Amino acid sequence: MWEVFEAERPQLVPYAGRFDGFHSVPAAVSKTCLVRFDNNKYSVMASAAGRPVEIRAYAERIEIRQDGRLVGDQPARSR
Repeated sequence: MWEVFEAERPQLVPYAGRFDGFHSVPAAVSKTCLVRFDNNKYSVMASAAGRPVEIRAYAERIEIRQDGRLVGDQPARSR
């Protein structure tokens, strides 16, 4: 197996570090500082209330950003 790996190594893509893959969706923050995503509610900073945000759903966490600023970051919840 090692010989096959060594033979294929020149064609492999070099490791570029951690993959930053996420699903992004726009959302609105309620007056009670909650954002709904995937049938769950996530809390955000009070300064974000009533304004639009961007939700970034990673495999292990949810980031909520407003104008590029992080206003909420929580572990992803499963159904």
